[in-house]
Amino acid sequence: MNLAPAPIVEPLCEERALIRGRICAVAGGEVNVDVGARESLGEVRRRGVKIAVDDLGAGYSNLKYIADLEPEVVKLDRGMIAGIKGGSRQYRLLQSIVTLCRQQGAMVVVEGIETKDECQAALDSGAEYGQGYFFARPAEGLVGVDWSSIPKE
Repeated sequence: MNLAPAPIVEPLCEERALIRGRICAVAGGEVNVDVGARESLGEVRRRGVKIAVDDLGAGYSNLKYIADLEPEVVKLDRGMIAGIKGGSRQYRLLQSIVTLCRQQGAMVVVEGIETKDECQAALDSGAEYGQGYFFARPAEGLVGVDWSSIPKE
């Protein structure tokens, strides 16, 4: 479930997103994580929802999200990997951002991997996961998932 940052602190977010084992992704906009927001995020986590920052490195998404939201997952925007070459400034930046995310306790997903060089750069960076056309095209829905096995609270 992708959310703009503002609804993260609204009770409605909890009602829409909270199914144990799901991920609530935050993308775009301005994040202001005050004491009340931290309490809401704590409640979201106690209900088994993981927080992910989506599209880090693009648009409004910024590094402060990592400190403010303390996400379990950070997804790096395709712009961080597109056309990357080993040893370039872009390559060193990718490695530094992945290292920062991991030091903050977040797993990293590199989005938009389309070439062998981009895949190698993602591997070299230490990111835990990668996604993109290099691996497979998007599928039509999820195949063979039994949603009834997901616990409801």
